[in-house]
Amino acid sequence: MVRLLEQRLSFGEASQPDVTEAHIALNQILLSLREAQKQRAETRVQVADALGLPVDVLNNVRISFDFLTHLPSAVDIPSEDIRRRALLNRPDILGTLEEYTASQAALQLEIAGQYPDIHLGPGYEWDQGDNKWSLGFSISLPVFNRNEGPIAEAEARRKEAKARFIALQSRVMGEIDRTFAGYRFALQKLETADSLLATKKKQLQSIQAMFNAGETDRLSFLSSQSELYSIALLRLDALANSQQSLGLLEDAVQRPLQLLNPFPIVPETNPRTKEAGKNEAP
Repeated sequence: MVRLLEQRLSFGEASQPDVTEAHIALNQILLSLREAQKQRAETRVQVADALGLPVDVLNNVRISFDFLTHLPSAVDIPSEDIRRRALLNRPDILGTLEEYTASQAALQLEIAGQYPDIHLGPGYEWDQGDNKWSLGFSISLPVFNRNEGPIAEAEARRKEAKARFIALQSRVMGEIDRTFAGYRFALQKLETADSLLATKKKQLQSIQAMFNAGETDRLSFLSSQSELYSIALLRLDALANSQQSLGLLEDAVQRPLQLLNPFPIVPETNPRTKEAGKNEAP
């Protein structure tokens, strides 16, 4: 296209600013190409390191990226299901929940040493309505109002464990909501880019037909073709952004969303704590 503009300039059919602008655009494309080639070479080295192979081994290997185009639909992964999956299976959530359970058991032992007939309720349960863990209520029986001795110390440790868990659960839920919203908007952007690219392809086909029929010149055809390539790059960026957003969401859930077989689900109530009798603390 630059050569065509230079030829037109020599015949007085194009202006110097048009030719200069075309040269600048060409140089920008070349710079982008060099940067892409650099990133490609660095990525191949990283892949070779991950596989424990010399990078030369990958020179004759064609790596398919077709799997990158298969993105789970936001409709197929409702946010409530993602939150439930994360809170029921994330190791940090389960670990902190276990710490709370241990503090609950320690408090029960201290209470049993002085008041054998008093039993605490379940340490935790799954709230189906809010899709989150609910922890046991604090002790409010008058017999503990003294707040002294081993019972008070054990209750304080349980309160600390409860506060840590509530803070972690809130952070995880916020992370899930944020990354899911980012993934949903990334998919919408990709859908828009797909539509724009399809429209531009149809337009290019029409211009090519006009060019073949002699109804337009080569410069117009090449300009339209260049616009198509630019839109294709925008669509590729949108696809990459969707993959990155999916990765952030999977990091928040801490498991691949395409994984069909779920991890073992933890019990929704504490299996170590049996229902208390008539003297159960609230």
